[in-house]
Amino acid sequence: MIGERSGGMVAERWLLREYREGDEEAIIGLHREVFGSEADRRWWEWRYLGGPAGRAIMMLAESNGRIVGQYAVVPVRMKMGHETCLAGLSLDTMVHPDYRGGGMFTRLAEAAYATASERGYRWVYGFPNGNSHHGFVARLGWTDLYDGIPLWVRPLNLGAVIRKRYGSRLVAGAGACAGRVAMGLFLRPRKATGRCSVREIRHFDERFDGLWKDVSERYRIAVIRDRAYLEWRYARRPDAAYTIFAAEDGDRLGGYVVLRAMPRFGLKIGFIMEMVVAGGMVEISRDLIAGSLEFFRRGGMDIVGCLVPPTHPDARLWREMGFLRVPKRALPQDMFWGVRSFLLGDGGAYLTNPSNWYISWGDHDSV
Repeated sequence: MIGERSGGMVAERWLLREYREGDEEAIIGLHREVFGSEADRRWWEWRYLGGPAGRAIMMLAESNGRIVGQYAVVPVRMKMGHETCLAGLSLDTMVHPDYRGGGMFTRLAEAAYATASERGYRWVYGFPNGNSHHGFVARLGWTDLYDGIPLWVRPLNLGAVIRKRYGSRLVAGAGACAGRVAMGLFLRPRKATGRCSVREIRHFDERFDGLWKDVSERYRIAVIRDRAYLEWRYARRPDAAYTIFAAEDGDRLGGYVVLRAMPRFGLKIGFIMEMVVAGGMVEISRDLIAGSLEFFRRGGMDIVGCLVPPTHPDARLWREMGFLRVPKRALPQDMFWGVRSFLLGDGGAYLTNPSNWYISWGDHDSV
């Protein structure tokens, strides 16, 4: 497929094609041009070539021997109801600054969707930012699943959080004192129950397949969080460090939590990437959340955040443990969560109903 870009007096032509071996350095170079940062080659291979569901679909725009555009869809094994489906995570959409405004983004995306549909993908989902959100909805047929993202937070250092918001140490100090009193009066987070043994692990063994089989009926639409996925997502990522805690009742795996500490938005943030617990084990959930808060507190984090859809049964538990849902107007940046369906009829309606979905930070491509 051939496209054109108006460049002064001459129209520059570009070729739309799929990724082939040898394009890696050119794609990484485009990443540097678009985002202003160098993509780690090891991360790129892990994300795009090494996933448990196979290699990503990468539709590229080539002009004069250069890669000047990309639309990528990473395959993900998901469940919808009782069915296992192949879906795609849309991420790292890139158009070189010199080629913007000529429809390249839309043509790359539609080519990627056509290829995905031909290869059995049922939908594509993702987390567009404020710059791209309008294009996804208006030009690519995406449906917003939530007004922003379902972010919950638990402040640990109120002074730092308020200082970041208002830029005043005096206001931060006064607000922190008042906030601590309010949290003590109204939140009163529950403490750990001590009903299980929690230990740090490095890898996911075969018990995690059994745990997913046990809990998967609770999730209508979700990424399949089995051993293969968890090992790839957290144990094999080459450029990030995650801390994994397993909760055990004797030899039985009762649940796990995955954590990451990193600076973001001018704060030291603790991300609860995943928490999955066997059915009926509410005490284990409380122990894992309490342990996560203590881990982040010892690490000097200012705030802890997790993604939990408000309709999910666990939402009440997070509230009991002192977490507050962040309204859209208070999000640190414009964040969106949406889907492009390839399904027809009732399947499409089921897919675009946000109450059917479960997501966590682990589903997001930036953490």
